[in-house]
Amino acid sequence: MARNGEEALQVLRKRHSPALVLLDLKLPRLSGVDVLMAMKDDCRLRTVPVVVLTSSVEMTDVGACYDLGCSAFVRKPIDYDQFMSVFSSTLGFWLGTNLTLCTPAAVASD
Repeated sequence: MARNGEEALQVLRKRHSPALVLLDLKLPRLSGVDVLMAMKDDCRLRTVPVVVLTSSVEMTDVGACYDLGCSAFVRKPIDYDQFMSVFSSTLGFWLGTNLTLCTPAAVASD
């Protein structure tokens, strides 16, 4: 968890390949788009799935994020219960259902 974009990059660069990044676009100091750009320029972070989870519904934001390689763009509901449902579903898919080359189940089945 990070309070701003600069802190997010510091945390990401200290961790060993996070399984998933949930990224808001409206971060102080360094925007979510800037964080995404920096991640895609970093050889250790460029393959980490990034789900943009934000209140923005601007098509320019959606397009920019997909152009920069985000894995998904999810609109963040304002209502807390709806937010928790979206959050839970997103984590469930990316950390449970989705298989990647780094997923132990995928490696074990080969």
